[in-house]
Amino acid sequence: MLAFTWTLRPENRFLAPAHRGSGSKADWGDWMAEYRAAIATGVDGIFVDHPDLGVAARERAE
Repeated sequence: MLAFTWTLRPENRFLAPAHRGSGSKADWGDWMAEYRAAIATGVDGIFVDHPDLGVAARERAE
């Protein structure tokens, strides 16, 4: 069985509280930490709204 995550997005409103920035809900928080935390779980895939950010996080995790 393969496991995939929900859709990851960089905006504060979609990030875990620990990764939210000080701006508005629409501002981007520490999306890299959030994405890397998801990758570190060992999931087989992640859905993202910004493929370039997903690729950047994957490359940093390798």
